[in-house]
Amino acid sequence: MARDAAVVGVALANVTAPVLKQIAQSLFPLLESGLLKPVVRRTYTLAELGQAHEDVLLAGALGNLVVTLAD
Repeated sequence: MARDAAVVGVALANVTAPVLKQIAQSLFPLLESGLLKPVVRRTYTLAELGQAHEDVLLAGALGNLVVTLAD
C-alpha cells in the first residue's frame, strides 16, 4: 500500500494577501460543511505554547498542532 501513497504539500510563503483571502474564502464552506476535516493531533493553550513548539519539532508527526487563543 505504501507504493500507492502520495504526499501533497503547498507552500504559501510568497502568496499575496488577496490570494490568501481568496483561498480562505474558498476553503471555509468546505470546512463548515464537514467536507474537509483537518487532522488535529493536539490542541494547546497559550500557556502551553512552549510545549507546542517542542512537539512540532518531533519526528513522526501525525496531524496538526493547534494553539487556541481563547477558551
